[in-house]
Amino acid sequence: MVAICSVILVSVTVTFVANVENWRQSYQQVDGELKLAKARAQTAQAEVQAHLNQTSEQFVLLKNETAKLRSELEQALRQNAEYESTLTSMEAENSRLNASVTHLTAASKTLSDISDRQGSELGNIRDSFDIAKTNLIQTADLYSESATRVEILERDLRHKQEQLAALVQENEQLASVLQKHNITADAPSEVPAFEPDFAISGTVTQVRQSDDKQDTFVQIDVGQNDGVEENMKFMVHRDAQFLGTLQVNLVDARASSGRITLDTGEQILAGDQILSGPER
Repeated sequence: MVAICSVILVSVTVTFVANVENWRQSYQQVDGELKLAKARAQTAQAEVQAHLNQTSEQFVLLKNETAKLRSELEQALRQNAEYESTLTSMEAENSRLNASVTHLTAASKTLSDISDRQGSELGNIRDSFDIAKTNLIQTADLYSESATRVEILERDLRHKQEQLAALVQENEQLASVLQKHNITADAPSEVPAFEPDFAISGTVTQVRQSDDKQDTFVQIDVGQNDGVEENMKFMVHRDAQFLGTLQVNLVDARASSGRITLDTGEQILAGDQILSGPER
C-alpha cells in the first residue's frame, strides 16, 4: 500500500513539476510578448504624438492660409463690383459701337466694291506693265546689239578713213610725180578701166581733193564682198544729174576708193550715188 502511495505520489509530483515548468515557460513567453507589446505601444504613441504635432502645424498653416484667402476673396469681391460697373459702361459703349458697325458695314460694302474695281484696274495695269517691261527688255537688248554694231562700224569707219588718208597721200605723191615728169592726168592707164557683168550700186562716204585742187579722190561703201575689183569704173550721180566717173584703184572687203574724173563743174559730195554694170 505504501509502495502504491509512493508511486502515486511520485507520479503526481512528476506531473506537478512538469506542469510548473510548462507554466513557467508560458509565463516567460507571455511576459516577453507583453514587453514587446509595450515597446510597440510606446513606438506607436511616439508616432501618434509626432503626427499630432505635424497636424497641429498644418492646422496653423491652414488657418493662416484661410485668413489670407478670405482677405483675397474680399478683395476679389470688391474688384468684381468694379468689373460689374465697368461691364455696364462697356455694354453701353458696345451698343453705341454696334450702331457704328452697322454704319461702317454699309460703308465697307461700298469700299469693297471700289476695291474690287480698283483691283481689276490694277490687274490690267500690271498686265500692261509686264508687256511694257518685256518690250523694254527687248528694246534694251536690241539697243545693246545695235550699240555693239555701231561700235564695230565706227572702228571699221576709222580704219577706212585711215586707209583713205593714206590713199589720198599716195595719190597726191603720184600726182606730184606726174607733174614733175610733165605727164598729164588724162594719160591712159596701163590697165584699162572696165565695168562688171552685173549691176553694182553704192554711196560716196568720203571726199578729198589733192593739195593743188586738181584731183578728187573718194571712198565708197562697196568692196570685194560686193564684187568690186581694181580698175572697175563707176558712174557718179546725184539724183538724175551725172557728175563724173570713178575708177577704183584700192579695194577692201567692204569699201573701195579711187580717183574721180569730173565731167561737170559740180563737186562730189558725201552721199552722192555710184552705179556700174548692165543697168547703167
